[in-house]
Amino acid sequence: MKIHLFKCSLMIGLTVLILTPVQAVEESDLIAILESSAGVPAKCAACQQLRIHGTAQSVPILATLLAEKRAGHAARYALEGMPYAEAGAALRDALSKTSGLTKAGLVDSLGWRRDRAAVPLLASLLSDQDSMLAAASASALGRIAGPGAVTVLNGARQNADAQVRQAVLEALLHCAEARLFAGDMSEAASLYRDLFQAQVPQMIRTAAWRGWALADPDQGARLIVQALKGTDESLHQAALKLVREGKDAQVVHA
Repeated sequence: MKIHLFKCSLMIGLTVLILTPVQAVEESDLIAILESSAGVPAKCAACQQLRIHGTAQSVPILATLLAEKRAGHAARYALEGMPYAEAGAALRDALSKTSGLTKAGLVDSLGWRRDRAAVPLLASLLSDQDSMLAAASASALGRIAGPGAVTVLNGARQNADAQVRQAVLEALLHCAEARLFAGDMSEAASLYRDLFQAQVPQMIRTAAWRGWALADPDQGARLIVQALKGTDESLHQAALKLVREGKDAQVVHA
């Protein structure tokens, strides 16, 4: 009987927990912590919870923390994971108010959010004198992908800074990969082919060749045979790997 009563009480408690608007109460408490004189650890912990439970209501207070050296990273992390337009707008707005690693972190978060509205801002940073920031902007554009990002990245392929140029080329590979996974084989093949035929480092060229062979079934067998007959050892090894992985009867026959 005692066990039965305990089970009933537990079920009633769970029901109340589900029906009570706990999220709203928790969010207001977390916002209060950020508005208080609490220490950095407490504010960082609140930010972590707001990433999970926060709504657009908590965006303004998180935005005020973005320029801070320590709590700012936690606030950025919270905004990065929020599925609200206000969160993306706050991150974009903070770009003009920050610098150095803090600004690079904001760029990185915009990339992970795949925020297409940030493309013009990131495009302007590709020519920044800070090569770390410019390279981070290129990487973010690669994660955002989309036609706008591709156009911007193609325009920056000849960047004089080697670090930035490498980041731009890798970002273009990410854009092509995104098209491939989205099923847009024609656009993916075009991006891969363009990179393969350009004057790029061997690693980029080999990755582009592999992507081209995967994205263009009509040309895949021909590309693999050419690579196996050729003298480019990197392409030769990539072709052998594709044959093993794909087990495509047409390719094997060719």
